[in-house]
Formats: sequence, structure tokens, C-alpha cells
Amino acid sequence: MINHIHKKYISISTNVEYVALNNRSSYLSHKAKKIKGAMGYIINFLFKECSIMNKKLFKLFLLVASFSLFAVSCANKSTEPEKDNGKTITVAKVLEVLKSVPKLEVGGETWDFSAITDLNSIPRLTSSTSGNAAMSDVMNALIAGAGPILEKNGIIASNPKVSGGNSGTKNPLTVSLSVGLADGYSADQEVQKIFANGLTLELIPSGNWK
Repeated sequence: MINHIHKKYISISTNVEYVALNNRSSYLSHKAKKIKGAMGYIINFLFKECSIMNKKLFKLFLLVASFSLFAVSCANKSTEPEKDNGKTITVAKVLEVLKSVPKLEVGGETWDFSAITDLNSIPRLTSSTSGNAAMSDVMNALIAGAGPILEKNGIIASNPKVSGGNSGTKNPLTVSLSVGLADGYSADQEVQKIFANGLTLELIPSGNWK
């Protein structure tokens, strides 16, 4: 009898323990599912937040890059030298124009303007032929020959003045011209200094002045 009761007790205990274990296993499984679900929610939330942040950072990067490119473009435009439009008068341009003036041939004398190579000092032109030129004729021929060419290139010469060149001598004839610029033309700083004193030439005859 006692053994029978003992066996039943053991059987009941075993069943209780089994049920308890099953309940504990179900509880742990339920908790694990909740934890897994919570972790999944957290991971999804973090992923979404990271995606949003990445998009914002990407947009910010594009914005900064655009501003950088714009700044570089503006800097390049501001520092890039302006292209010469052909209307800026330089020393080289003045020399080129003077050299293109036709030879001045008066009274058997000939002055060649292509011999002018420097504007830092007064150009001195010596006649390559000997004659007997009148100074007034030389002045008229100079204005008629050089004036239109200078004006065509934006240089306006006016108010001619002469000195020296005494009749019967070979003294240099000094010709001074006031110089200005045609509309739309400008001069660099070096030319401005030269033109401030006008344009001066010395014509030296091979024969005596008439």
C-alpha cells in the first residue's frame, strides 16, 4: 500500500515538474519572441533613422559641393584676365601703328617710320636721301600720311607744333602732337604716361632745310 502511494506521489511530482517545465519553456519562448520583436523594431527604427540621416547628409554634401563649385567658378572668373578686344592701346600697338605709316617723301628727302623701335625716348628719324625740303611741306605731308592711320587704330593726333629745323641747316625738326583716344579705346598705364606728354618725333634731313 505504501509503495503504491509512493509510486503515485512520484508520478504526480513528475507530472507537476513536467508541467512546470513546459510552462517555463512557454514563458521563456514568449519572452524570447517579445525580445526578438523589440530588437527587430529597434533595428528597423535605427535603419530608417540612418537612412533618413544618410539622405540628409547626402543632400548637405550636394549643397556644399554646389557652393564650392560656384565659388571656384566665381574665383576663376574674377582672376582670369580679360581678353584683349583689340581696343586696348599698348606700347607694342603704338609701335606697330607708327611703323605702318608710309615713308615720308618731301623735297627729295625720305624718312622711314619703320625705323622707330622705342618710345622711351624721342624717336629720331634721319632721311635716307638728300634733298631740299621745306619744313611746312614736311608738316603737311606728316599730318596727311600719319593722321588717318593713327585714327584708324584709335589714336587721335592733333595740335601739331614744330621747333628747330632752321632754314639752310640740317638741324633736327622736332614735331610734337597732342594725342587722345577714339571712343571705345583705352590705353594701358605705360601708354598713358607716354601720351600725357604728347607724341614727339625728330626728323633729321640729309640736305639743308629749304
